[in-house]
Amino acid sequence: MPLQFITYHRTEMSSSGGDVYVLTHDEFSHQVDLIAQSGLSVLRSHRLDFTDDRYRIGVTFDDGYKSDLINAECLARKGFTGWFFVSTANIGRAGYLDQHEIRELERLGMKVGSHSHDHVKLDVLSVDESRRQIFVSKEILENVLGHRVDALAFPGGGYSEAVVRAARDAGFDYLLTTDWGVNRPPFQASRMLRRNNILCGTSDKDFLRLIRSDSLYARQAVFTTKQVVRALLPEGAYRGLRQWLR
Repeated sequence: MPLQFITYHRTEMSSSGGDVYVLTHDEFSHQVDLIAQSGLSVLRSHRLDFTDDRYRIGVTFDDGYKSDLINAECLARKGFTGWFFVSTANIGRAGYLDQHEIRELERLGMKVGSHSHDHVKLDVLSVDESRRQIFVSKEILENVLGHRVDALAFPGGGYSEAVVRAARDAGFDYLLTTDWGVNRPPFQASRMLRRNNILCGTSDKDFLRLIRSDSLYARQAVFTTKQVVRALLPEGAYRGLRQWLR
């Protein structure tokens, strides 16, 4: 099953222009309409069927913002299943989902996964602390939802061999990165899944080219350039430059 995950973070009523990762509600809703009209198959399951050879689009949200509920309702109206990753230290804080709202995501047909506990890059922590971040978040979410949680998205895309080992030890089946690209079989052995960030201001033409996997080699080159820049700059400076690195 070739699978492309596209990733969002937060949506707002109107554009503030201050964060390239923040879309308006209408912008996201329009992109969901574009997906529905594209004729592409869209992920509608909490688990991946590795025997299915159809190309699919999967939608994910990171961080656990309140706007997730609005966006989950938008996806549910189309019959799509989004994967929502929650940083558990933020549960109930202003602007973030509370426990009831996390359960509401599942009632709407969405999948809920971990985004670590404190939303920190796991690869820069000590081995013990990265393991704590992973295990604590999984335990909290499982207590909230009342069942096993099997997906983890690495905050900031940060992972290492030790982080991956800890995630597997914790019992996660799916490990989602921010590495650019389309997931192509066989990828179930590594359980590492690539995702592509969607930024505010993305044109319809560019969005459709992305979800149809056009110009893959050119996009891979752009991603590699971004990774080099990110390695050289502090995270805050990188995010500030992101609007010029589309």
